[in-house]
Amino acid sequence: MQVNNAGVAMVAPLELCPEAEFAHVMDVNVTGPLRVTQCFLPLLKKSDHARIVNVGSQAGTLAYPGFGAYNCSKFALEGFSDTLRMELKMFGIAVAHVSPGAVQTPIWERSGKKSNDILEATSTHGTLLLLFSLSAIPSNYSCRFQLC
Repeated sequence: MQVNNAGVAMVAPLELCPEAEFAHVMDVNVTGPLRVTQCFLPLLKKSDHARIVNVGSQAGTLAYPGFGAYNCSKFALEGFSDTLRMELKMFGIAVAHVSPGAVQTPIWERSGKKSNDILEATSTHGTLLLLFSLSAIPSNYSCRFQLC
């Protein structure tokens, strides 16, 4: 069994997210699982009960403002998992995609410093943009996120 669970996050409005940070989030959260999968597929194909589990996020099914880079990467991982599932079916390799809700992990602490630096560099504009974006979320939207 192969489990792809590595991930990084960036909390900043897309307008203010540096391209290099956006690329880093995509590289770790999407290209990372591709690299690991390509590396282990020869071994998995030899197994009678091979399985790949990709750990995504509900942020891959419901987008939230201020989490653009993270949302994009998790939506992409959903597509990666769906495609891989169809491509590997003929080899008897099962592919599962798990989308947990918010979980307290170090990912948010690690992303906090860079995110704070971006918001501070843009002064009040970045903070106001993020707060305004978050206030635009309909109440039933955030409810659905918490209940899924």
